[in-house]
Amino acid sequence: MTMKAPTPEIKETVVRNRITTPDIWIKDLAIQTDSKVEGNVLICNSNFADGTIRWDEIQKGFYIAKSDFTLMRDISVVREQTLEDGFYMMKFQINDTSIEHSIDGEIEELGVSKKYGIVFSTPNTTTMIRYKKHTPIKMFTIILSKQWLSENVLCDKQTGFWHNTLSSNQSIHVYKPIDQRYISNLEAIYAGGSLIGHLHALNLLTSILSEFFMEPEQKVVINKTEAQEFDLSSFLDAKENLEYHWQEAPHIEEICEDTGLSESQFKKSFKKIFGYSPYKHYLNYRMQRAKELLLTGRYTISEVSYMLGYENLTKFSKAFKKCLGMLPSQYIRLIV
Repeated sequence: MTMKAPTPEIKETVVRNRITTPDIWIKDLAIQTDSKVEGNVLICNSNFADGTIRWDEIQKGFYIAKSDFTLMRDISVVREQTLEDGFYMMKFQINDTSIEHSIDGEIEELGVSKKYGIVFSTPNTTTMIRYKKHTPIKMFTIILSKQWLSENVLCDKQTGFWHNTLSSNQSIHVYKPIDQRYISNLEAIYAGGSLIGHLHALNLLTSILSEFFMEPEQKVVINKTEAQEFDLSSFLDAKENLEYHWQEAPHIEEICEDTGLSESQFKKSFKKIFGYSPYKHYLNYRMQRAKELLLTGRYTISEVSYMLGYENLTKFSKAFKKCLGMLPSQYIRLIV
């Protein structure tokens, strides 16, 4: 009886890229995976994956790409720093596949049913994403140049978190959850397998970006060298404490005791690590929860205002607009 030689195990494939314009990194990916490029579509080598990656230029400095494939082997994609090009990346995981997104050894799972499904990265970052074989991947990527962001986002934001983030040379990642509104708009852009049209796509993308940059951050990994001076875990605990007690007035004195710092040291370090003061983060988180309550359609503006402890509806409306850029009544008209 002839014995068959065991099939050699295929080791994990590592793909490295630097985020520039999609035509460049798609060609580079094709070379590394022995795939082919036809126009603006990468057709995966069958030994690597079954599917495609399609990209389009919406405006100068504004690109999109949709990945829709199933892997034939494990793969890690390493994105390396690109300081000179200045491109920012937003990744939207639009199916329920869970993928590992790693920054400096810190791993976060991305997926529709996970805590986060969106990650925004500044240019000077090195990240790694792990994909498992036989895993269906459906991901939408938006790539924005520094100039496009300056002309279209920073022009409206002279202060605040996004102004600081987009003006910074630090390595910054912002995580957010993904909901059905994001997914529906993103899937509509390539309905039928091709771009629906630049004007229609631009309208949908403008809506997506407006909401993304309007909302407060959900999780930020920022300036980790600064955080290393202290116990980062204690600041993460403090941040979670503020969020857990979002319906109560914050007890900053009690929270900063756990970090072993004075109140002034705690506030200064918290802002350096997360981009906001503890109180500003608390206010932003409260308004984010208010937005989520309004989104359910089960509560009126007055009821949400009362749930947050506001006796005066005008004060609630002002706080909502200050954090989210519009009045609660305007937000409701947007989502109806």
